[in-house]
Amino acid sequence: MKKIVIAGASGMVGSILLQECLESEKIGEVISLVRRKSGLQHSKLKEVVIEDFNDYSSNQDLFKDADVGHFCIGVYTGQVNDDQFKSITVDYAVSFAKALNQGNSKATICLLSGAGADRKEKSRTKNRTNKLYFQFFLKI
Repeated sequence: MKKIVIAGASGMVGSILLQECLESEKIGEVISLVRRKSGLQHSKLKEVVIEDFNDYSSNQDLFKDADVGHFCIGVYTGQVNDDQFKSITVDYAVSFAKALNQGNSKATICLLSGAGADRKEKSRTKNRTNKLYFQFFLKI
């Protein structure tokens, strides 16, 4: 049975992914990293409130032996200032990737993003995570 970690499971794409993972017979555990509790209850689900998506040091155990990490956190261009946009779209993703890699260096990371997302930011994220030697999957 697979262990899955999802950041951004309350969003449009992340919520669909979470539901699919909970329904899958191949997945035994789902760790959902959220800003606030959703109230969702399921025997496979462990929901953890994360205060700072740039720092997983106090939650590193959540990534131990994870098979796949799905990073679904995003923000629309123009919704926040440029510094916040880069932090959310690049820095958060890189921090998530590093935590996943420390938990299981053989894990697969999936960065999910919208078709209209800024390709420069996607490239920055992939370039900063390439050194981790992941099996890398970028879904747009």
